[in-house]
Amino acid sequence: MRGAFIMWNELYLEKANGEKLFVDHFMTDLSAPNILYIQTPQILSVTDLKECYEPLSTYGFNIFALDLSGVGKSDGKIKNFTIKTLNDDISLCISHIKANFNGKIHFFWRYWYRWYLSSVLCVSI
Repeated sequence: MRGAFIMWNELYLEKANGEKLFVDHFMTDLSAPNILYIQTPQILSVTDLKECYEPLSTYGFNIFALDLSGVGKSDGKIKNFTIKTLNDDISLCISHIKANFNGKIHFFWRYWYRWYLSSVLCVSI
């Protein structure tokens, strides 16, 4: 069944306060491993830098590229960004993945500083 559902979708996950989180989602298969892509909060949406994560779609992963609260296509204001909002946003996305796909989740965090890629963090849970 791998490859039967290959497509990009725009998801909006609802937070407890009613705000929406934008997720650019590439679906390969319900049982495929999942990558949660997060980038340093900035004014750009993840879709503006899709070339950073789109190549991962060729390896059979489901991809969830998250605009954090106040960034890109997500609701909220960047001035309200805190470790708590970061945790809440990531937790909501993980809950969505576990409820609708499976628990095989890998994080891919790109840290940008002054438009230069500074570091990449990859973690599996």
